Amino acid sequence: MDRVDRNVDNGVMKAPRKSNLGAVAARGQRTASFWLLALVLLSICALMWNSLGMNETLVIDGSSDHPVRAIDDRDPGNHGSSVATLERHGRTLGLQCEVGMAAPYPFCSMHIMLAQAPDGIDLSQFSVMRIQLNATGPEPLQEVRVALGNFNPAYSRPDNIETLKNHELVYIQQTANSVIEVPMDRMSVASWWIEEHNIPLQYAGTELQHVVAMDIETGANLRAGPHRIVVDRIELERKWVSPATFRLGLLLVWFGAVSAFVTIELARYKYQLLESRRQQQVLAQTITSLHARSESLETLVRTDAATGLLNRTGLNLGLEQRLLQLGINAFPMAVIFADVDHFKRINDSFGHATGDAVIAQVATHLRNHVTHDDLVARWGGEEFLLLCPGTGGEEARRIAERLRQGLERQPWPNDVDVTCSFGIAVLKAGEDWLKAIQRADSAMYQAKQAGRNRVVLVQIS
Repeated sequence: MDRVDRNVDNGVMKAPRKSNLGAVAARGQRTASFWLLALVLLSICALMWNSLGMNETLVIDGSSDHPVRAIDDRDPGNHGSSVATLERHGRTLGLQCEVGMAAPYPFCSMHIMLAQAPDGIDLSQFSVMRIQLNATGPEPLQEVRVALGNFNPAYSRPDNIETLKNHELVYIQQTANSVIEVPMDRMSVASWWIEEHNIPLQYAGTELQHVVAMDIETGANLRAGPHRIVVDRIELERKWVSPATFRLGLLLVWFGAVSAFVTIELARYKYQLLESRRQQQVLAQTITSLHARSESLETLVRTDAATGLLNRTGLNLGLEQRLLQLGINAFPMAVIFADVDHFKRINDSFGHATGDAVIAQVATHLRNHVTHDDLVARWGGEEFLLLCPGTGGEEARRIAERLRQGLERQPWPNDVDVTCSFGIAVLKAGEDWLKAIQRADSAMYQAKQAGRNRVVLVQIS
């Protein structure tokens, strides 16, 4: 608690020092508004950057250093007669294919080695594939097949490209040399490859973490004759930071900023509250010095003889006094009900003298651990009531928890175990304070039912 300046000198009341709380609050609001606007603008710019930029692109064309070779159906397994040859012209890659009909499924393929097995290249984070090529042949519409081969030692062998897991995309060319943009999640594992290699279900899904090769192939239902596929450019694109991860990071930045703002605001409000309480205490001391004699007489009427705390009459008078002193600043006002657990058992087991000593010690603890503005009364028997002006629910919870722990830790007469249950309600401006007391009393009984020796805060909408 801050030192309270003495404001009374020889019975003459001095005016409290002028507070600059309004200027501090206004300056804090301007600063908070500036940083909030700056954070919003930075967030918008960051989201635009992540959406429109932050891209990493893998380019495959004639100038790339990836080894490329032509494959056709003349291998021993297919017994075909198609002949594929590879052409390079600057940045373009060309596949010339003379399709023969000897094989059941004739084909020609441009096989592009992206990396060596078993490591391959991780394409799992790439989101988009852009394909720009031109396919020609005797068919009315040209079908093109794009495949990615992934290596997994569970089913692949480094010396056999047929064992690479075949992820394929098949499309009909609509316009020559047009750019086709395909999401990478459209790449699916070929069902014929799964059946041909007897792949277990656990390995039947998409795997693009160790891609070794890409194949650009002729489609199905080919006719005999010359076919040609000219690849201008293939791009695989990913974000340096995925949108989901980026948004999560941005959310964490906002969380940190809001946490810092709340911490600063709480510190500022705490300073304002302490300064306000200091001035209130100065005013209370001034009034006390002018009315000391009359108040000493009134104390006999307002206090509980056994504990020295306020009784119900004194609590009513004290509440009126606080409302006159503080006005609207008295709200919100915390109402805290405290009840000694198993008090009847203490009286029955150790006698009424011990019970009276326990009540007195509880009263002393409550009185010594609240602020000057708070009112503490003995409500009846083993029940106590605290009124805390200018105190919200969460701050009241911390006050009650501190009181509860203090009571639990201290020694008691005859080594009896003493604990208290606390119920809290918050009185708002214009509300009947007796209703708030009823809510606090109900919260205290909830604490009893939940096992005693605890704090329960009841909230209202």
